[in-house]
Amino acid sequence: MEEKKNQIVDMVDHLLGLQARRNGLRITGMELLCGDGSQRLFYRVFLDDQSSVVAVLPNRDNPLSLAEAGSAWHIGRHLRRVGVPVPEPLAFAGETGLILFEDLGDIRLYDLLQQDEDLGEDRLFGLYRDVV
Repeated sequence: MEEKKNQIVDMVDHLLGLQARRNGLRITGMELLCGDGSQRLFYRVFLDDQSSVVAVLPNRDNPLSLAEAGSAWHIGRHLRRVGVPVPEPLAFAGETGLILFEDLGDIRLYDLLQQDEDLGEDRLFGLYRDVV
């Protein structure tokens, strides 16, 4: 597992590329995120400026995975361009299918509702509208 993490760190570092190096950013940590049934691997990659990105790796055992990764990149960029509030696709490596996305955090609507049952109907529908 440690070798896999090192490979991912190397790929992310390469993909962040010159922009990150110009800004002096370095990877300080990484955590595996739950994929909720997806065959892809999701990692939160922490940078030394206290920001983070989400790295998404396709399943290398599935021959269609690279094509799907390319589609996710193009669709994500298109949706952002037309104003749909989706995580910003930051970088894509076509040879590996690795995509870096803006990290929006990990609070789910369900979790928010469980924390505060007294949200009120207007606030609840407002949150739902923002999510959907």
